[in-house]
Amino acid sequence: MNLSIRKFTRNSLAAFAIKISSAGLAFLMFVALSRAMDAVAYGIFGTLFSIATLCAVLGSLGQRNIVMRFASSYDEKQEPELRRGVIQFGYKLITGGSLFAGLGGLIFSALFFTDETNFWTLSGLLVLTLGFALTEYQSRAMRVAGSIPLALMPKDVIWRLLVVSTAASASILYGRVDNSAAFWVWYLGATLLLICLCQWLIYERQLPAQTFRGTVQSDRDLWVREMKGPWASLVITSMGANLSVILVSMLIDVEQAGPFFSALRVAQLLNMLMLAIEVVLVPMIARNAATENWALVQKLCTWTAIFGGSFGFLGAAMFVFAGPWLLSLFGPEFTMAYPALLILTAGFTVNTLAGATAPLMTMTGHARHLAKFQLLGTASGLILMPFAILSLGMIGAAICIFGIQVFWNFRAWLFSRRVIGVDPTIFSLISRPNQSKRRDD
Repeated sequence: MNLSIRKFTRNSLAAFAIKISSAGLAFLMFVALSRAMDAVAYGIFGTLFSIATLCAVLGSLGQRNIVMRFASSYDEKQEPELRRGVIQFGYKLITGGSLFAGLGGLIFSALFFTDETNFWTLSGLLVLTLGFALTEYQSRAMRVAGSIPLALMPKDVIWRLLVVSTAASASILYGRVDNSAAFWVWYLGATLLLICLCQWLIYERQLPAQTFRGTVQSDRDLWVREMKGPWASLVITSMGANLSVILVSMLIDVEQAGPFFSALRVAQLLNMLMLAIEVVLVPMIARNAATENWALVQKLCTWTAIFGGSFGFLGAAMFVFAGPWLLSLFGPEFTMAYPALLILTAGFTVNTLAGATAPLMTMTGHARHLAKFQLLGTASGLILMPFAILSLGMIGAAICIFGIQVFWNFRAWLFSRRVIGVDPTIFSLISRPNQSKRRDD
């Protein structure tokens, strides 16, 4: 095992340890929040949380991937002025874009959820959107310097631990409080912004050589041109899951949205190891693709599929047997979402077995093709989803999400083998493409 693979494994294990804690705390966070609100309030909270998540992605303008791709490349080429330039460019776009998208989410909520929301609730939605956008972008900018604990710990561990302790204390003292969604939306948004500020101050103090400030160079035309594909891809992949919660809330009722939101969050835990590995994998793909070291890229992708796919498969087996118990932790009425959880689990298991398909295409300059595959799958799923929900309830929404996951992963897998010359899926253990025949179209 060469040095790069050892470094990849070591850093992946460090990221995995943090993500294990993060996933456990994320689960406990939603359980604690569900115990601090009644069923209606939690349904409203889950709907607004999904809207804020989607608005943060819309407002990111593709900068989450752009900063990983270009800052890593500039760092490899020892061009610190360009590295700082692309990071500062991203901060400006993220701030303006998330505020604009948050206002759009506020208007949408005011129009379609007039009975469940008020100005206090809606203004909290804007704060939560900005908090999500800045913390997600900043953690990626910090990973370029190799500071994985500082990049991940503040939001993934410290923030979630803070929310868990606050929500658990509230549930013990006051029980399940009605009309409390607004408070929790505000609390999550305000604490995220505070965490983001503290994280930035610590980074600037601990890593002065990697500071985001200082002299900069700009290649704005290139960054703007390349941001469209990653932005479209991220928006499209976020739409299926988040809009499914919103549609369940709109077409059925907010009380059904709460259990479905919880089932979706539980199923998404299967992606935990993949997310941990990608913390390290994404900049390594960017660096090695820039130097055309495709053999190493293939090795990294194969190991990612092995680790992530195995974890996803074992997690899926656990959800089959322990799913009702896990859902009951949110509240006894949440077990109604167990059939939907099984379908969602199948979809996210496919995603883990597909490996690092999306990061591979994004970091090798094929984000537009990825966005096209995801758009076809997501658009088809979303067109069918209202009819499926009206016919089958939350199970219909889960079936559509399953179909979206299978479609785009399959198309991206075929493209990666044919054009990039790398198979990022678990099938690379059986047959790998001939890298000498790779094409750059």
